[in-house]
Amino acid sequence: MVQAICIASQISASIADCVAIDACPLSAEEARTQLPAEERTNWGHEQAQDKTLSQVIDLLTSGSQPREKALRKETLEVQQFLREWKRLVIEHNVLYRTTSMDGQ
Repeated sequence: MVQAICIASQISASIADCVAIDACPLSAEEARTQLPAEERTNWGHEQAQDKTLSQVIDLLTSGSQPREKALRKETLEVQQFLREWKRLVIEHNVLYRTTSMDGQ
């Protein structure tokens, strides 16, 4: 299962716009486009506007995980995201955290 990383308290969006589930017969993009335009959220834009997420994205796109000394200079929130380094991916300019269910 892949879930978009978002801060729900800052953005009000429908669950269909926020989460893509493997069991769904539509791709995340197909499901998103099924929503009326006014209900769609541009997650790439929203994440880029978020100070913490934009820093995580910058570090992730650099290609190398920050060393401990550099990591200590980051905010606590950025450090928490970077603990999931191996699970973070960027697809279509959106940061995701990958998970698996029952080892799948």
